[in-house]
Amino acid sequence: MNNYYVYFLLDPTNFYLPFYIGKGKENRWEDHLFETIETTQNKRKFFKIEKIRRSGKAPKVMFFAIDLTEDEAYNIEDEQILRFGRKGFEKDGILTNLCLGARPPGFNNCQDKDAFRKAVSEACSGEQNGFYGKTHTAETKEMIGSAHKGKTISVKQREMISNAMKLREHTWGDKISESLTGKQKTDDHKRKIGERHKGKVISQEQKDKISASSKGRKKSPETIEKMKLAAQARSARNKGQ
Repeated sequence: MNNYYVYFLLDPTNFYLPFYIGKGKENRWEDHLFETIETTQNKRKFFKIEKIRRSGKAPKVMFFAIDLTEDEAYNIEDEQILRFGRKGFEKDGILTNLCLGARPPGFNNCQDKDAFRKAVSEACSGEQNGFYGKTHTAETKEMIGSAHKGKTISVKQREMISNAMKLREHTWGDKISESLTGKQKTDDHKRKIGERHKGKVISQEQKDKISASSKGRKKSPETIEKMKLAAQARSARNKGQ
């Protein structure tokens, strides 16, 4: 049946340029306007819509093609996404779409997930990152802390996080280790670390947790040697004081 269409979501704050292109039928395009941060599959699009709303306006819709079969709609959708390009993926792209060739739609069905992640990472690194060189103010840190105070993670959430982490290859740990190998902390850095921990007392509950997590673990000869050297360095510093 020819009941599908291709639509553009337009940004009224930026000359009505499209920021998302999709396909659907009936009132599919309206679904984007009722998503929440928990239900959306595309956070970039969600935050774009929120930004437009904060300006006092609302996204507009334009129906680019109508009376289509589903295959026709998919093909036209892909053509138009490539025409405007995805931000952080195609050069000079402006769309918040996540991927191409997702049939059915959704990031989990995207054919180029790894390429997309890499492109977005590169596009947001260094000076291209909007927060590059900036730091949170004390007021912002206080707001973030207050927002999370008292929150607890349920047992189910912990299990989900644990299972997800088990499936990941922790290459990032190796990269961090390599990047720090041979690097020495400056005296100023050491002083700041010392000041940050001065006066802190570990509760018995924390001690018990640390003890329980370390039980049964065997330290490698390299780790034992590092611990010995660290203890010797501490002893030498204490004698010099």
